[in-house]
Parts: sequence; C-alpha cells; structure tokens
Amino acid sequence: MRDINGAHLEGELKEYLYDMWKNNVPHVLWNSSEPDFESDKCLNECHSILLQPLEKFICSDDNPNEYINNLQTATNSTVLCGKLFKIGEPIYSCIECAYSPNIILCNDCFQRSIHKSHRYEMYCSSGGGYCDCGDEEAWKEGAHCLTHAPLNTSDEETDPLDSLPATLRTRAIDVFAVILEYVEKHLSVEIDDFPDQYFAPSDSTHTEAYCTMIFNDDAYTLNTVSIISVCLSI
Repeated sequence: MRDINGAHLEGELKEYLYDMWKNNVPHVLWNSSEPDFESDKCLNECHSILLQPLEKFICSDDNPNEYINNLQTATNSTVLCGKLFKIGEPIYSCIECAYSPNIILCNDCFQRSIHKSHRYEMYCSSGGGYCDCGDEEAWKEGAHCLTHAPLNTSDEETDPLDSLPATLRTRAIDVFAVILEYVEKHLSVEIDDFPDQYFAPSDSTHTEAYCTMIFNDDAYTLNTVSIISVCLSI
C-alpha cells in the first residue's frame, strides 16, 4: 500500500491526505453521539491519528520531538532562555554583571556563560520566575550563554527559514498548502457542491447530518476550536 512518502514523490500528496482525512476524521470525532472534544481520549486520538502522521512526514519519518530539539540546537533559533524555575532549583546571580540582584540564570545557562568565572551568588529558587539569559537589557555584559548566543551579530536581516533543512521546508510548505486549501474548501463551499472524494466512505455508520457553530467567546480554548473546525470538513 502506498504511504505518504510515496504519494508525495508521485505528486499526489493532496489526494492522499484527503483520503486519510475522509476516513479518519469521522472515526476520531464522531465515535459517539455526544463527543467531548476536550477529553484526553479525543485529544490523544486527534494527535495520534490526524496530526502525528503529518509531523512524522515533515520531519522525514524521524521522531518529531527529537527532530525539533536537534533542529533548535543546530540552528540556535532562540536567544532567550526563559526557563521557569521550580521549587528548590539552583539559580545564580552575577554580582559583577547583573543590573539587579533579581536578574538570575538557570544552572545550564550559568555553566555555559562568562559569569561562571565572576563573583556570583547561588541560592535555591522558591518557585516561579524565569531565567534572564538572553535579555540584553538585564546585563552589563554577557547577556547570552553559549547555548543562546545569537547566530548573526550583524545588522543585516536574514530570513529565519534559510536556516531550516531544505527537505523540511519543502514538506512543510506542501503539507500546509493542502491543509489551508482543505479548510478553505469546507468552510466556503456549499455541501451539495462537494465532490464525492471529500465525503466519508459510503459504508460509514454515521448517516445523520450535523451543523457545527463556533462562537467567538471565552468558553472554548484555541485547541478546542481547532478540533471543532475539523468537523466542518465532513
């Protein structure tokens, strides 16, 4: 059976994804008469059945979490740490370079910074607060550790996408293009005008028609609205 990689090579990624969503969206979202879109079961199935195949494809079949972590390390895409401190975690403040005693570093950033050889204070966090590594307004010097040092120190602007692997860029662009077209079609086209290939299989056990309304209020999270929007595709 052809997989997503084969479909992409043959220029038929759109058809493959449409078939996948046509079969899997009803299974995930219509598995009960009153589905709970915020339940752990529904969220886990949405991720494992609908999202994970796309993540793995974009990441060239590698573990997506490991791939992104390695990519962040390789591209050094952020110059801010922002780690949230837990109770009892060691934190450091450089007496010589910090503008305030409240300017602190996590252990990882401190060990990879110039402040390690300065006069400093170390104490245990009472919980809360963030690592200030990368905040240039907080330090007289040494604002960045080696992990969060900026790649480009010139004034010339560069496109962040240039640092991404070519394969990832190509696959991500192709996948997002299909997703956006899919959503646009199902939100703007009358259901009677849909081609047959956009519908669930004819042997689907769900024969009732549904109308989904999404309200712009504070009752639903962004994740919930995203999941509900997929319902509109059926």
